[in-house]
Amino acid sequence: MRMRETNGRMQRSARMDVGWRRRIRTRERRKEKRVAVAKVRGDGDGNQTVWRRDGNTNHAPGYGGTFALVMANAVMYALDHGIKWEMAKTMYLNHASWKWWQVVTSTFCHASWSHLSGNLFLLYIFGRLVEEEEGAFGVVMAYLICGAAASLASLVMLPRTSAQGFLGMGNAPVFSVGASGAVFGLFAVAVMVKMMKGFSFRKLLEAGILGQFVVEKLLGEVHMQANGGSLVAGASVNHIAHISGALAGVFLIFLLTRLPSDKDPSSTPSTAAP
Repeated sequence: MRMRETNGRMQRSARMDVGWRRRIRTRERRKEKRVAVAKVRGDGDGNQTVWRRDGNTNHAPGYGGTFALVMANAVMYALDHGIKWEMAKTMYLNHASWKWWQVVTSTFCHASWSHLSGNLFLLYIFGRLVEEEEGAFGVVMAYLICGAAASLASLVMLPRTSAQGFLGMGNAPVFSVGASGAVFGLFAVAVMVKMMKGFSFRKLLEAGILGQFVVEKLLGEVHMQANGGSLVAGASVNHIAHISGALAGVFLIFLLTRLPSDKDPSSTPSTAAP
């Protein structure tokens, strides 16, 4: 009798163990299925958390750098043309009497709404492409460096004063404004970083699509500059800034690729064996 009771308890205990094991395995399978499907969730700061199969998380770019540049241009336009802030005019690049800060601040100023709209559209597209590869700091620094280089080239190659002057009233200083030089720099940077991040079919396709657009735009700028320039809404287009910004982007990437990296064994000094 006691043997039968003991056997019955052992059988019930074994069935309970099997049941618990099944439940644990079922939970594990459900967890694996949940993790296997990539889920994207916003964290409230503009970033996205991507959950992957291995359970680890990484943050997809929230494009904070591109958004900051777009907002800076939009705010500057509102201060200049909306509120009529007097100090905004001092941020234009005055070729006759320029200040050092105007080399950068002029890249955030625009002459008209159409001027701003066109530049912001291209900045948003190509800024995101650069930020995907180089991060927020990279896209902001590329914008500032290429924009400053375009402004300096304009100072060197364009006249200090206009022959006709403002509305034909004498010798007026030439002013340069706009993000176009910086945006053309982002054109070049976007293409080059895509080409340098490996040679997968996707990267080659992206580089080819972007490259033909950039080359076409650059050749158009060279052609218009060679034929005496062009006018938009009565203002001269600064083709020199566009070309110089693109060349600055190429030079920037070329310079960065020549810097020694931590992964480069030649950058670390070798120690001789005793």
